[in-house]
Amino acid sequence: MMTFVEQNISQNQWENALNKIFPNSCEVVVNSIQKYPLFKNPLLSVLRKRLDQTPLTERNASFFMNEAYWQIQAENYSQAAQCFENAIQIDPKDPKVYYDYGILLLDRPELRDPHLCEEMFKTFLILKPQNPNGLKRLSESQKRNRSLNP
Repeated sequence: MMTFVEQNISQNQWENALNKIFPNSCEVVVNSIQKYPLFKNPLLSVLRKRLDQTPLTERNASFFMNEAYWQIQAENYSQAAQCFENAIQIDPKDPKVYYDYGILLLDRPELRDPHLCEEMFKTFLILKPQNPNGLKRLSESQKRNRSLNP
């Protein structure tokens, strides 16, 4: 079901509005992609431009999280994994990085490292104890580990 925004705003209008209202925010673009999937391709283009224009001195953990999101959408999973690792090095106390990296490791067979995946969810739960999603994903990861190493 298309939303009111998707029905009534052209892709160019959407891109122009984002550039005018939030000229430097990658997070707004990522959130918009998730909320309005019809605009995914032009919004990914906006995100790529913003990431490329980010000065090296401003490439923080948030930058690498957004870069990882873009790489996942482009199906460059190993580059996305590297972006998550960069984000962890910059901000090792951000639980979202561990959770999202764990999801990537869990979902992509070519990246599957059962021990690293489990470590990501355990670290997430240390930073965000009793989170139901984290507990569920840790359990999934542990089940996969057992099935791979009977």
